[in-house]
This record gives sequence, structure tokens and C-alpha cells, in this order.
Amino acid sequence: MYTGKYLNPNNFAFQRALNEDIYVDKTDLIKFCNDRVNKKKSYICSTRPRRFGKSMAIDMLKAYYSKGCDSKELFEGLSVSKYNMEKASEEKLSKKFTQYMNSFDVICFDMQWVMTKTKEDKVNNAVDWIQERITEELSKEFPDCIREDYDLSETLYEINNVTGRQFVILIDEWDALFRLDKNNKKAQEEYLIFLRSLFKGQAAENVVAFAYITGILPIKKYGGESALNNFEEFTMVSPANMVDYIGFTEDEVRDLCEEYDMCFDKMKKWYDGYTLKSKHIYSPNSVCTAITRNEIDNYWVSTDTYESLQIYISLNFEGLRDDIITMIAGGRSKADVGLFTNDLVSFRSKDEVMACLVHLGYLAYDSKTEEVFIPNKEVRTVFERAIKTASEWTEIMEAIRDSEQLMKYTLTKNADAVAKAVATVHANATSIKKYNDENSLSCAITLAYYTAMKDYKLIRELPSGVGYADIVFLPHPGVLDKPVLVVELKCDKTAKTALDQIKDRQYGEHLKDYTGKIILVGINYDKDDKNKIHTCIIEELEKEG
Repeated sequence: MYTGKYLNPNNFAFQRALNEDIYVDKTDLIKFCNDRVNKKKSYICSTRPRRFGKSMAIDMLKAYYSKGCDSKELFEGLSVSKYNMEKASEEKLSKKFTQYMNSFDVICFDMQWVMTKTKEDKVNNAVDWIQERITEELSKEFPDCIREDYDLSETLYEINNVTGRQFVILIDEWDALFRLDKNNKKAQEEYLIFLRSLFKGQAAENVVAFAYITGILPIKKYGGESALNNFEEFTMVSPANMVDYIGFTEDEVRDLCEEYDMCFDKMKKWYDGYTLKSKHIYSPNSVCTAITRNEIDNYWVSTDTYESLQIYISLNFEGLRDDIITMIAGGRSKADVGLFTNDLVSFRSKDEVMACLVHLGYLAYDSKTEEVFIPNKEVRTVFERAIKTASEWTEIMEAIRDSEQLMKYTLTKNADAVAKAVATVHANATSIKKYNDENSLSCAITLAYYTAMKDYKLIRELPSGVGYADIVFLPHPGVLDKPVLVVELKCDKTAKTALDQIKDRQYGEHLKDYTGKIILVGINYDKDDKNKIHTCIIEELEKEG
């Protein structure tokens, strides 16, 4: 049996993963895949952001399916091996673990690596390059089936026709060409033609028993139609029943924190936020790096640069800047993520930009409310860096820089200074036409207190009655030296009216179990006054148990 780089690869990569100090068992993905072998839904495209375990999944699948290795010992004791012991009827035999282990001819390649190699070899056509190398390896295993005038798909069909052997095809970073050579339309079309020749048509149904491709972007669409519509797609927008295999689940992170004596609450604050089908998903890279270094910090910068985010959030689409401000201030924005054409060039609206940022991991998506938001502290710091050097974000950056001084004014109950500071942020962060919009006012408050987010959890409450903003800053677990802040904004009333409304609500449901200091901040502004005068009253209370 020939074992090569692309044909029937070995299991060394998966062996290395098992040797790591931190290994989270995701082998149940194999059960998920086995149930699709030689069926109508035998083609899977699983996309997710950088460092969310894409390559790990490919390494595991090639170790399992490839004839070029014996992986029985590697999988012993792992989750997937246990269902081999379950009693099953003959009809359910296909779900058993051993049936497909190391039983297929596997073709596997990393498209990003292919592009790197073609650049080194100064070759323009990456498709021809990878076809030649795979065919060269196939000729060593199937010498009687190779024809010079055949492309890869025809070669595989001939092999299947002569020998009856089927293939499992695994592609890592399938979308690399669209991301790294995003303006090369000719190369992209050639690549899609290559993929269609492998995976579409009656010949492909006979040849390919199973295919699994993974990357960041969903499959490219043309005119609303998917270029490979026979693939079942699982994405950050629509993960379906692949949620457990996209990243680390909250239970897995909690177990790791307990095992390695890490603070779960801090881990959650920094890396949580991707909520898929009601499950909290964490970036495996960030969690593992934090544990390995014994330091919770921003590790996103090691996977991508803030400049790429800066390009997207600075695109000139109506409403995009306002929505970005809303999310930087801790809020959410509506987005139609289904409009995305799945490339990084053809943006036509702010919704497409938002959808792209979801797939790249800069934003999270709530399918129930159809809203997007910044998922956690780690990604929030990337947004901060992105707007730091962008000229159109100067006012917002100034508001963030001034927020620490505003917190000092609030804690010392300097009401006049607080009113002046909030008025400045309100003016700079909000367009004139939306100055009196409830969400914009709420954003102004949270931007003004932006620095507080390092110590506080921000809780927004829906506008009610004549109130425009009702925001609670609740100290994070472990933060014992900070009081609760409750902020209420009124329009054309008085600051005292705002303060009285907070008291009437008895601090809201969020504070029913809290004991300690509470600072109440009531702010009023006159929307008809050309100077938009803001006034403020601050009181400090002690809530006893």
C-alpha cells in the first residue's frame, strides 16, 4: 500500500495531537461522518474562524479513514471507540466504529499550503499544481489506470471503474484561494470547476464515498446559487447538529479550568460569547494558550491582524458605522446574514459586511433574534486596536480614552463633570439624525463608561415608559472593591426624575441578591436646546442583606 503526502497519508499529525498536554476528545465527529458515508448527504463543508480546530478535525479524519496507516491503538479509549461495543442490528452496522477504520483510499490536501508552495515554485495555476502531484502519487498505487490526457476526476473514475475502490476526499482551508488571492477571478473560477469535477455528477457518486472540506468562508455563491450545492454546510451562522465539533463547549472549558487550576469566570469573560444553538462555544486556541501560558490574555492577534478588521468596519455603507458603535458599546445590531455572497470583495451592503465578520469570528450571531454582537473581551480588544489608527473613528477612540476619567468622576460623585463628559460622548458618538434615538443614547452612556467593562458586566434593559436608557454595571465575580452602577437617562425631564425612576424599580431584578454599595446616576438632557444641555445627580446607597 502506497503512503504519500496526498494519497493515503499517515496518522502522525493526529498522534502529535494526542501527545499534547491538552487534548479535548472530539472523536464523536467520526460517528457523525460515518453516518453519511455512501449516502446522499455524504459531502460536508464545515466552516469556522481561525484557530477553531479545523485542521485538527482533518488530521483526525485522515488518521481514521486512510488505508496508509493503522490507527486502532490511537483511538482506543477515546469516545468514538466505545460505540463499537454497543449492541447493534445488521442494519445499524454502518454506524459501528471498526467498519470504516483505515478502509478507504484517502486524498487529503491543505489548499493554503498548496498556494504557499505554488508561490515558492512561481506557478500561477494552483489547481494544475495539486492535480499533478496527486496524480503522480496515484500512479504509484494504480499504475495501470493513469492516462496522460486525464484530469484528476477522470483518473479517479478510471481507478474506480477498474478496481472498484472508492475514495474519501479531505480538503483543509478549502477557501484559501478566495481569501489569499481574492481579486483573481480567473483562478477562483478554475478552482471551482476543479471542485465541481471532483464532487458533482454520477461519476463522482460512484467514486467519492465521503468528502469533508473545511475553511473559514462558506461555499462561494454565484447569482444566489451555491457553486457546490450538493455539500451540506455547517457554519457559524447555521451550525445545525455539528455545534459540539466547532470549538470547545462550556463544559469542556470548565473541566479544563478545574484540571489546570484556572479561573473559569475569567476564562468565560475573555473567550465566551459564540452562542450556537444555545450552546456556548470557545476558541480552542485561546483556551489552550491561556492554560499553557497560565495567563489569560488576548491571543487573537496571533491568528490575524487588526488591520484586516479595520478594512471591513471602515467600508462606506449606510448604517455600518452606527452599528459598529452600538456593538463596541456593548449592544447588538440586526443583520440579514443570508445576503453574504461568501467572498471578501463583493460587498454590497452593511449586512454582508456583518455576515463576513461573523464567519471570520469578529462577531457572534444570535439566530433567535437575528442580531450580531462582539462576543467577548478578547475580540473587543481587537476592535479597539482597529479603530485606534483609523481617522474616521477618532471621536470614538477619544471617548474610550476619556472613559477612565469619567469613572473617577462618577465614583467621587462629581455630577457636573459626569454630565459634561456624557454630553461630549453623546455628541461625538451619535449622528445628528439619530441623536434622540433610544439605542444611540444607550450607546453614548456605555461608550462613556467603556473602561468599566474590564471590571463590570454590562446589563442593558429595554427602554420603557419615558426612559431612554437603563443600564446596570454589575461587578464581575471576584471584583470586590467596585460598587454597582445604575445609570438612567431622561429627555426633557430632570435628573431627579431619572434618579427617582431607578429607585421606583428597586434596582431591577439583577440586583435582588446583591449587597454592598450602589451608585445611582440620573442624567437628563434637553433635546430642544441647541446646546443639548445635560444635567446629572448622583447618589450612593448601601444595600443590606
